[in-house]
Amino acid sequence: MPADRLIDGVWEEPPGTAANVVQSYVSQLRRTLGRDVIATRGRDYAVRLPQGALDLHRFERLSAGAGAALDEGRPADASAGLRGATMLGRHVS
Repeated sequence: MPADRLIDGVWEEPPGTAANVVQSYVSQLRRTLGRDVIATRGRDYAVRLPQGALDLHRFERLSAGAGAALDEGRPADASAGLRGATMLGRHVS
C-alpha cells in the first residue's frame, strides 16, 4: 500500500510530518511483528504473513473441521472445534 494512501486513511488534513510518522509506526510494527513481516518498496508497504497466520484463517479451519466432525458423527470433536473457533473472538479487544 502506498504511504500516501496510508496517510490519507489516517488524517483528514495530514500534518507536514505525516510521512515520518508513518515510517515510525512501521518501524514499531516491525519490532513487534518481526522485521520480515512488512516489506518496503520505495514508498510502498506490504504485509507478508505466513499462510494461516490470521485468526480468520484459524476460525475457518476450526469451524470447517467441526462441521466435518459433525457430519461424521463425532459430536464431541465438533463441539471442541467450535469452542476453539469461538475462543479466537474472545481475544479481540
